[in-house]
Amino acid sequence: MDTPAVVLSTLVGALVGWFVIVRLAETIPEPSPLDTRARVAVALVNGLLWMAIANKTEGVQDTFAIAGYSGLTGVNSSNAGTMFVVLKPFEERKGKANLNANAITGRLMGQFVGIQEGLALVFPPPPVRGVGTAGGFKMQVEDRTGRASPQELQATSPTTRRHRWLDLQAAQVETRYRFIETSAGVTATNQWQHRQSLKAAFKFDEKGNYTIQSFMSTGNSFTGTWDPTGVGTGDPTWDFRVRRLYAQAIPRNGLGLAVGSFDVTRGETTEITNFDNDAFMQGYRISLKRPHELYLDEVSVTAGYLGDLATTNVFKRFKWMNDHNYTQVLGAKKLSKSVALSADWSELNGDSTLREGVRLDTKQFGNVIDAVRFELYQRVDSPTGNGAAFAVERVVSKSVSVNGGLASNDKDNGALNGDRYARGKRYFAGTTVTFLPELTLSAFYTHAFNNDFAVGNNQRFELILTYNVLKALQRHGAW
Repeated sequence: MDTPAVVLSTLVGALVGWFVIVRLAETIPEPSPLDTRARVAVALVNGLLWMAIANKTEGVQDTFAIAGYSGLTGVNSSNAGTMFVVLKPFEERKGKANLNANAITGRLMGQFVGIQEGLALVFPPPPVRGVGTAGGFKMQVEDRTGRASPQELQATSPTTRRHRWLDLQAAQVETRYRFIETSAGVTATNQWQHRQSLKAAFKFDEKGNYTIQSFMSTGNSFTGTWDPTGVGTGDPTWDFRVRRLYAQAIPRNGLGLAVGSFDVTRGETTEITNFDNDAFMQGYRISLKRPHELYLDEVSVTAGYLGDLATTNVFKRFKWMNDHNYTQVLGAKKLSKSVALSADWSELNGDSTLREGVRLDTKQFGNVIDAVRFELYQRVDSPTGNGAAFAVERVVSKSVSVNGGLASNDKDNGALNGDRYARGKRYFAGTTVTFLPELTLSAFYTHAFNNDFAVGNNQRFELILTYNVLKALQRHGAW
């Protein structure tokens, strides 16, 4: 003997729905053929009870029933049925408290409870489609601080847990049009370029606490990962090299150790006032992320060699591992959900520089600007100098974002910061349009002003098309 159940799904309007679960008191002997149970469900839904109740309820326009399908579990079931109830147009129910969705739900529940032959439960529709009591949901993790490592973010993705030995962190193919004019009015560059980049790690353990990290890319300099295609200025080249390669260990929570060739740490500063995003160095680093003990969210110390700037092949730079011309100490702290800051001291070839950065999440103050960033540096050894940058970000829609700002780097700043900005006072602006999750088009423009010295990139324009290979693989379930 068993007690079959009937599941009724109610659709509010055209797409939003309830789930109504009904447990019948009628007993059907076992075994019972599917058609017998289905007829019982259909008879109950169509004939005398549930459809009749729904159709007679004020505010209901129509009903439709399916026998043998469970709207709650999404599978065929001989003792289940699904009913869709369409409400009358909203315009006809507007302003009438007794005809809103919640009121109609309550009346249906009250009438269902009065039927002794079964028990009905009604689940209201979710406020966000696809996120409800009877359904699952999708969660994505976004790092708003910019301080989480690729490994930390990647570890949150269930798709990557299938890969025991390899952690693929980034893979992109890009093409760029670049135009640069000097302050003397001379066209320095007018060309199409290409770039391929790959970032991956070999994992010695499943959690990825002990890894070999690598970054491979085109480009032939410390500040450049682009190669010319041969269209426009410059001969075609393809300088794909392993630019960074280092061993990383996290022996305990919050403690990170690295040795080899890696990127510099920037905290809340960017390549505008700090080293270029394509930078590399050889050395040793220890990082502590134990805010409960140290107050600061991160403290890192780096020592090594930063030089040999035209040698992008990491295997030819490992010879500098025993040399030392660069030291950095950095501290970072997130004061609240909307305020993060960092400060660091570094010494390169005997010249000391202080850097500070602050990022403010301004979404809560309105819909004009999403984030603001301030960054500064002070070079305290001869030749002394200082610089600053101010930048804003705005996500206009799901597919369009914009940014812009002002920068000022002193004339003796050198050429190790982002080659888009170099030295001098300038304004800049950029935008990114997303066509597909893996396909974006970006534009960038900058113009220097009020400088009493020569500026190599007085005016610069870039148009970049990026295909994210990793996102494409993940989108199609291949990674």
